[in-house]
Amino acid sequence: MDLKGYGHIYECYPPLWFNDDKEVCVKLKCVPKKDFDLQVEAESTYGMTEKRNKGHEFIAKYVESIDGLSVDGKSVDNFDRLRETGPSDLYTWIYAAVLSQERLTKAEVKN
Repeated sequence: MDLKGYGHIYECYPPLWFNDDKEVCVKLKCVPKKDFDLQVEAESTYGMTEKRNKGHEFIAKYVESIDGLSVDGKSVDNFDRLRETGPSDLYTWIYAAVLSQERLTKAEVKN
């Protein structure tokens, strides 16, 4: 995928994710390499629980919004709420997408 510069927000559509016949759209901010490198370096000093929590905080900074997803009739519109109530496979897809934006396919990114 042709990556855009810092500040660009990707509109991503996770494969096979529909809610009430609408595609789920996840808007991700471009992650600067220096931020990614700092996160990797910091994680090497964390224990498992801290690594999981700090990793979530890092990813959450780059998730602009989640559109079109609801669980039990309640909107799941951000990464924190997804962690609390959403499907784990979508959470995992978003986590991986932020960490490896260059691997997103043209079918997954619409802009």
